[in-house]
Amino acid sequence: MVITYDGQLEGERTRLQQRMLYLLHCASGGEVNEVVHDLQWPTLAVCQDLQLAQDYHLMSMGRYFPSVTLRRNEQGAQELVNTPKEEEEITLLRQRIAMLENTIARTNMDNSKQEVATTRKDDKNTAKDMKQTYLERRKRHRFNQFEKGSAFEAEQ
Repeated sequence: MVITYDGQLEGERTRLQQRMLYLLHCASGGEVNEVVHDLQWPTLAVCQDLQLAQDYHLMSMGRYFPSVTLRRNEQGAQELVNTPKEEEEITLLRQRIAMLENTIARTNMDNSKQEVATTRKDDKNTAKDMKQTYLERRKRHRFNQFEKGSAFEAEQ
């Protein structure tokens, strides 16, 4: 019998959690904030039991002030509200996008104007003197120690 009631309780918890999360993400922050603050529900214990976001507990205590992005008009339909800060950010982003588009267009124009320089193999290149190459390599690779000891003994 306890299992039956426990199963019903778990279903009710899941349903409440889903509805509360839906309200938090889909309804206007200002409306949800007012209702939760007026009812003083859900409390901290309920938030922990249903594993709700901390936002609900802060709303019930009156310490949560979400930005209002949706408002109801005279017909009751929700409409999007642009806050001055968001409008300023959008304007700055549009300016940045326009600047980047101009930069890309300018780069494409510069790349298209570049002429391909034709290269010819110079016939005047002569083979290096092997003696000179040998002397340069010998300067780079000095052996301090020889197999038989000194340089004199190694030559013999």
